[in-house]
Amino acid sequence: MASRFLYLIRHGQFDPDVESNPTHGITKIGKQQARHAAKALKAVPVTAIHTSTMTRATVTAEILGKNFPDIEIQRAHRLQECIPPVTDDVREAYFSALTDSQLHDQIAHADRAYTHYVKRTTGSDRHELLVCHGNLIRYMVCRVLEVPPTAWVNFTSTNCGITRIVVNSEGNAALLSYNEIGHLPLTHLTDNMHID
Repeated sequence: MASRFLYLIRHGQFDPDVESNPTHGITKIGKQQARHAAKALKAVPVTAIHTSTMTRATVTAEILGKNFPDIEIQRAHRLQECIPPVTDDVREAYFSALTDSQLHDQIAHADRAYTHYVKRTTGSDRHELLVCHGNLIRYMVCRVLEVPPTAWVNFTSTNCGITRIVVNSEGNAALLSYNEIGHLPLTHLTDNMHID
């Protein structure tokens, strides 16, 4: 009766003004956040590390991966940032530039990521790190909690916060914790909405 334990880690703080530069990673604080998250996860018997292909996530994953040198980091486009379902007023306020087709593609992206990772496993327990993005993590939490998928906008998402989900042998998912931040110093609590 194996369970799949998912540890969803939001990437470290990055500077959105230079994110378009493909060599840009995360800020100095972002790297420190990732090191703190790595310490918090050091005792986890990790069986896989998956990361978004976006630079801010891959840099974070590389720092986390130093604890687990025998685990190859798997890059996945399906973990990239996306825009999950939104209410009409949220769309008008923040995403009005998106066409219906573009928004549909974004939502489908979020659905594919959820279906791919939040599923049962067989054999022995699996412990998988997913280094990705705030919108996707919040959406996955809504799906696990079976609340309206548009509710993701009501959750905070801290850089290098840790969210834990378990999927039991029957495929039922449960939220163990959301946006854990106890491993981060108060001076390192950022949400990427405010850059020092």
